[in-house]
Amino acid sequence: MDFSTAAFSLARPVWDMCAETPLVRGLISGAPDGSGFAKYLAQDELYLSLCASALLQAAGTAQRRSRPLLESLFASVEETRLRVRRLCRRRGLRARMERQTLDYSVFVWSCSRLGALRCAAAVLPCMFSYPYIFRHAARPPLGRASPCGGLIRESTAPGYIRLCRRWAAEMDRLTRGLPRGELELLLKIYLRASLFELGFWLGCGGRGRKQGRRYT
Repeated sequence: MDFSTAAFSLARPVWDMCAETPLVRGLISGAPDGSGFAKYLAQDELYLSLCASALLQAAGTAQRRSRPLLESLFASVEETRLRVRRLCRRRGLRARMERQTLDYSVFVWSCSRLGALRCAAAVLPCMFSYPYIFRHAARPPLGRASPCGGLIRESTAPGYIRLCRRWAAEMDRLTRGLPRGELELLLKIYLRASLFELGFWLGCGGRGRKQGRRYT
């Protein structure tokens, strides 16, 4: 079994839980809690900023064969960060980093200092979970009034899906032939990052710090 198949099997139950959080259901229906959506945007900008920095750090020390994957992930994260930043500025949103965002960001940053593949394993769940949550797991169609409809549509667009498949194929190539212990560690990182993603959705959706950190 290749890495991406094994990782998806581990993460899928967690992503299903993400799809059932109140904030995600509200974003899909077009009727999210106003403060929850604002918190999501502000916290997402902060996370994406640190995630981009972590990818740059890992790419700077990566071997030549793994550097293109990190650079491609960085380009996508940075593009999304700038888009979210424009939304935040348009709405006048500014916030301090909350605990669930800090914990998630520190985890990604720590993995970036341990090598390219460990950094990629920490970042890819965020990249892959959005298409799954909003394309596969979310049953109702996207409401016309959804305030972040553009972001959701872009994360489920054919072009982004193709990009995710390329990342998965590249990760499979890079992990092929690794010792079993290293593969198991990468899968643990992938699952832990997925749990941080769940904590992020819960924390931004008004479930509070305690519930947002429950799964991490």
